[in-house]
Amino acid sequence: MRKKILENIWFILKEGAKLALTFLTIVGTYFTLLNPDKEEIGTTERWIALVVCVIAAYILYFIWILINREVVVYEEDNKKVVVQYGDFIKIIDKHEKSSEKAIFVIPVNRCFDTIVDDVIVEKRTVHGQFINYAKDNLWTLQELDKKIEDSLNNEDYEELSISEKDKGNKKRYKVGSVAKLESVKGNVFYLLALTKFKKVGEKIVVDESINLYDYFECLQSLVEYYNFDGRNLPIYIPTVGCGLSRLHISVDNSIRQILNIWRLNHDVIRDSVNIVVYEKLFWNVHIIKFKKEGI
Repeated sequence: MRKKILENIWFILKEGAKLALTFLTIVGTYFTLLNPDKEEIGTTERWIALVVCVIAAYILYFIWILINREVVVYEEDNKKVVVQYGDFIKIIDKHEKSSEKAIFVIPVNRCFDTIVDDVIVEKRTVHGQFINYAKDNLWTLQELDKKIEDSLNNEDYEELSISEKDKGNKKRYKVGSVAKLESVKGNVFYLLALTKFKKVGEKIVVDESINLYDYFECLQSLVEYYNFDGRNLPIYIPTVGCGLSRLHISVDNSIRQILNIWRLNHDVIRDSVNIVVYEKLFWNVHIIKFKKEGI
């Protein structure tokens, strides 16, 4: 965390310095070409101008960072890709309480479990938060399980034994499988399968055999499903795969990989693609730099 904060501070220092140089160029141009008195500027005045320009540049840049909660990375023909800070569940709740409709991507395990017990599904994850929100606001747990099962009715799966997984769903689907749910208000949820579990002794743990190929296949499957489903709705995607230690994917890298997938598939974008960075990571993830990278 300290390393990421230092990287972001360094980025802010570099960008602020560019703005300060712009201010200095403007001031220098004024004194060189437009100085009405044509008087020589003394050393003290030059230092004062330098300090004022630098301080003003960093103040303005810092204010700009604070008020810009999202950046548009790509925009063409009313289609765009946005990186923004936010709370994913609050965004869902906002849409459920308004007439706005959207698609929400929920990364889940490949068994599509709904047991939030910090073993099968951790409550702090988007998966766990969504399950808790859904059963409190959208469906009963039984209804949720039924909707997931119905959506996956035509998908291939492998049946797990008790020795492999003794609680939760026993059907394990392939990576990138999507269960589509739709609320009464018309919001759509793509439950996207990525991780899988294995039993070690009496514990159920994440199977770290997942690799980058699985990760990229999962993201590409999401885009293909989105294209197939044909919804002209904005889509919201949280950072994916950051909790998998084997992959060593940081939040920054997750954002870049999601951007890369949409860069390769920009022709299928129908509305806006919104990559949501958890708002409490504001000081760890500097989203403005993704605008400079483009798509």
